[in-house]
Amino acid sequence: RSFGYVPTPALVLPIEFTVPLAAYAAMGGHVSEIISLDAALARTRHRFEPWPR
Repeated sequence: RSFGYVPTPALVLPIEFTVPLAAYAAMGGHVSEIISLDAALARTRHRFEPWPR
């Protein structure tokens, strides 16, 4: 769920998904917390759930 809403009429989405790494770092992003997709998948329990239920 990458998108969400706040009480004001503003759409909120994770900027770290939409900018190059260098720009994210220049904005003061938490670069030390970035992990690879493979590392994220290794931490996740995989399951198959057909959609829709």
